[in-house]
Amino acid sequence: MQVSRAACAGVFAVSVAVGGSSLLGLYAVAVCISLGEVVVDGALQAVIPLVTPRDRLDAANGRMGAAQLLADEVLGGPVGALLFAFAAALPFCR
Repeated sequence: MQVSRAACAGVFAVSVAVGGSSLLGLYAVAVCISLGEVVVDGALQAVIPLVTPRDRLDAANGRMGAAQLLADEVLGGPVGALLFAFAAALPFCR
């Protein structure tokens, strides 16, 4: 599912680069990525108990929660802002 989400975003990025993007395409990418997030989060919570010994389940859940919090809340904003600033300056670099 993560690969399909990345492919969806990549196809849209190429579409934007060649000038063939539309608002409907942006909506489709947003729906694809959002639905993928729901599937990945649910599957992850279901798989952890299957691959983790019972005595280490609390630690595995904690690590997974910490990694998700780090990626979503701590790193997501600054990386997104950096990419936006780079993209905003890109037309002036040519």
